[in-house]
Amino acid sequence: MVRIWIHTNIAKLADGRTEWNAEFISGRSVGEILKDVFADRQQLLFGLIDETGTLRKHINIFIGDSDIKRLNGLDSAVADGCEISIFTAVSGG
Repeated sequence: MVRIWIHTNIAKLADGRTEWNAEFISGRSVGEILKDVFADRQQLLFGLIDETGTLRKHINIFIGDSDIKRLNGLDSAVADGCEISIFTAVSGG
């Protein structure tokens, strides 16, 4: 099982929902898992991934404590029992 968590600031794109569980299938990437889990939430998926299939710049996704931008991006491998965390970049001054 893989647990997916989105931060509350983007939960509005998912009718307020912040957590999902996905069946673990060996060899699936984080991008494949997100496309499957959010297939019925296209507004949320489009908020994360642009029309070219690229992760949007202001979105951060972690597998456990590893930023996928430092791994293989959306092609990063996911292991059974992992937690995928999704949130927007934070800035301020």
